[in-house]
Amino acid sequence: MSGPGNIRTRRSAGRAARLAAAVAIIAACTGIVGCSTSGDGDGGGNGGPAAPTGIALTFGATRVQVTREVEIEATNTYGRVDPPECDWYVDGVLSGNSQKGTISQTNPATYAAPSAVPAGGEVVISAVSRSDTTLTVSDTLAVAFTIKYVDAANGVDAGAGGAWAAPFKTITHALGSISEGDTVFVYPGRYDEAHGEDYFFPLGNRVTLLGAHRDSVILATTAVSWIVELQNGSTIQSVTIEQEDLDTNHAIRTIAESGRVRDVRTVGAYGHSAIRIGALGSEIVVEDCEIVNDVVPGTERGFEIIGGTHSTVRGTVVSGWGYGIMVTQGSDPIIEGCTITDNNVGIITFCGPEDATLPDLGGGARGCLGGNVIQDNTQSGISNGCDTTIWAQNNTWNNAPPSEGGPYPTDIENTGGGGVIWF
Repeated sequence: MSGPGNIRTRRSAGRAARLAAAVAIIAACTGIVGCSTSGDGDGGGNGGPAAPTGIALTFGATRVQVTREVEIEATNTYGRVDPPECDWYVDGVLSGNSQKGTISQTNPATYAAPSAVPAGGEVVISAVSRSDTTLTVSDTLAVAFTIKYVDAANGVDAGAGGAWAAPFKTITHALGSISEGDTVFVYPGRYDEAHGEDYFFPLGNRVTLLGAHRDSVILATTAVSWIVELQNGSTIQSVTIEQEDLDTNHAIRTIAESGRVRDVRTVGAYGHSAIRIGALGSEIVVEDCEIVNDVVPGTERGFEIIGGTHSTVRGTVVSGWGYGIMVTQGSDPIIEGCTITDNNVGIITFCGPEDATLPDLGGGARGCLGGNVIQDNTQSGISNGCDTTIWAQNNTWNNAPPSEGGPYPTDIENTGGGGVIWF
């Protein structure tokens, strides 16, 4: 045995040989107390490959949170003396490393998870018998995020660890204590500057900000450029975002290739838009939200979808805006299952000379199902300012068939030479 490369070679052996070895182990276990096979659902594994003949693994848990530890034991089969002396590897690295986690060279071994979730969310733990290096076994262990808790009424920031029994007081403090892939869970309360929050909230890569209940977890501020910023793979869910000053440009803005906004309610007008999706080629998903302007609408937007994004807005209420959803700069979002009502203009598109701005509202190239309710917008339901053709099938309008052109209000207007296919 010269190193972890040989582990990979043995794990890549033929399927027939692995199956034969597994059958042999199971047969040998009959009548032997304490005999175990890795990954069979009964021997303490967690769904990984069957153990090669002669050695097996038992995990103390099938998943471990980052920065936590779990015990892993190697046992001999065929009545050999327990426990075997082993060399332990993490993803083929002897003793592991800081990115994947480390493991002690003892048996049982102690695996210490890294400070952040590794790519893919799991690691491969391998044991090699020192007395017979042909005896090896591997199994997978899931590495989960850490959950930090925030409680406005009962939490404290100084000295708290953010655990369930010792929550933080502020979201600001919690976000400053987490790593990639972690979750901040927020109990009901009002989280504003008077409470000690320091806006804005940057949600780092694969970080989730999760409220206990949308209508009772309130993020509020008076004057910042934006309140929440989504970075790659991050999520905000089940909160309400309020603001009281038009100097706040956005409730949420995205600078990421991917991310999710789910079950979020925004209240109040914003200097630019409640939600700004603006990273080139990004695939942000917004679903089951309420984006509501409760003041007299002017030129504010519920959504700005700009910069060539491929986002999806689904199952969302957009109401009370000068422009409910503005799409421009070559973006082609899916907009489906939404209720777009009581705006001046429900959906508006703008195009530059080189833009191919093509929102899909049903039946278009991106496979949108439609199902939008586009009604009671005082100027128009859709105002297409581009020379492109928008697909908008399977939707509900004020009129059946939808009215086109003036006078206002109208379901569809085309001001850029393009058209809308609704039939």
